[in-house]
Amino acid sequence: MSKEIRKAPETGDGSSGWPAAGPQMYDRRRFLGGAMLAGLAVAAGSTAGAVPGERSAPGAAAGGKPLAAGRMLLGGLLAPLPRLDLLVDASDTWSHGVDRYIEGPALSANWNHPALIESGPLRAAMIQTGVIGHSPLRAEWRLYAGEPFVELILRVDWREEQKLLKLVFTAPEAFQHRADGILGGHLERPFNGRELPLRDFTLLGIKDNLALGIVCPDLYAMDATAQRVRLTLLRSPLMAHNKPNPTGTSTRSQYADRGEHVFRFRFWGGANLTPSMLDRQALMMQRPPVYASVTNGMPCHFASGPACSGMKK
Repeated sequence: MSKEIRKAPETGDGSSGWPAAGPQMYDRRRFLGGAMLAGLAVAAGSTAGAVPGERSAPGAAAGGKPLAAGRMLLGGLLAPLPRLDLLVDASDTWSHGVDRYIEGPALSANWNHPALIESGPLRAAMIQTGVIGHSPLRAEWRLYAGEPFVELILRVDWREEQKLLKLVFTAPEAFQHRADGILGGHLERPFNGRELPLRDFTLLGIKDNLALGIVCPDLYAMDATAQRVRLTLLRSPLMAHNKPNPTGTSTRSQYADRGEHVFRFRFWGGANLTPSMLDRQALMMQRPPVYASVTNGMPCHFASGPACSGMKK
């Protein structure tokens, strides 16, 4: 593989574009160097170097790896990796007045040994499969060159009955303030453990201008205390029809949300995070670039031959 690549540089607001001078040449070591790749390699249980021939960059000791030993290094903020909790949920789809879920006991996920599957110059990725309850899991962790966030793509093949699945973050230090995405903007909310609607992101202030940002465009609710945040992934209540059926005695009983679901997360940390920045990130995830062929073949002004005779070039 060549040590030089062409890349459109990222701008400060998350957009990208070529500089006025045109495409530039970059050395791969300026992107995913030893420190980032070694972080994924250690998390995957590998003792070998993630990139043959490359030495670990400065800061590749345990505290400097972006993802290792059950922690994420996010812009100077060392945060625990999130965990999955499976909880009993006896409510149905008509359960009015329910504004919070139980804290436990919770069933944890059982994970297989992770594997480092990508170690290229622009992205490193690790995949880990597992199961929680009766539901298979696949988590893919990604690091991108020049980007400060850690990305998680979580697939859940949901097979539960009257259960609730939460992604739980333990606060590295007590959260001080919180801003949740809502329709049309964001809203400051207290840490009272209530389950509330969420649009795309939450920003959790810690101290000294440090904050944890979670971009999650595929979720719709969360609850939070000063010690932990729980993002609601899936529920499996009994589907309520004209007559609610909380006991499941009907021969037509159905449980909600069966099948495979995909959740995307980007975790940010450090100083100077703002709700508007996280909102832009979520919007970019919801509106990926669209690729299309607009030439419909080679136009005649670029070609010659019988097919183009008599046609304008």
